[in-house]
Amino acid sequence: MTREVQEVLGVEKGILGVGKREGREMSETEERQQSWGFSKRFGIGIPGLIGVTIWFGELVVILVTDTERKPIGLLNLDLKRGYVERGLVLESYRRKGIFTSLMGEAERIAKERGLDRLSLTTDLENEAIVKASKKMGYSELRLFEKRLDTE
Repeated sequence: MTREVQEVLGVEKGILGVGKREGREMSETEERQQSWGFSKRFGIGIPGLIGVTIWFGELVVILVTDTERKPIGLLNLDLKRGYVERGLVLESYRRKGIFTSLMGEAERIAKERGLDRLSLTTDLENEAIVKASKKMGYSELRLFEKRLDTE
């Protein structure tokens, strides 16, 4: 993962000091009272990997790290729109169920927040994500897009 991505995620600044406040574990109530920047671990069922959610209001960054807290996969969940975007799993960790674990956590959070649907986009050429999405019960919809000249 690039240094820029690590800086955005706060890896080097210690944001991944999961579920701590002033050196002690935070209660669920304390975590919910913070609407920006708190993080929490979740189980992903893959030995040696750690799942972490980082909350920024209605945007949740869901990531998986190795035991040294180096990010190996992530996605953004926009709770306001019910939309998953910017999914990424490092090539050396693909086909190990990490994307499915990330999406599972996104679905859990979305349901907990009362959303009744979740959308994600991917290029149809990304066969692995298309196949995994269909396996998880997502339906393929057609979307038309026009790139606007930014010059």
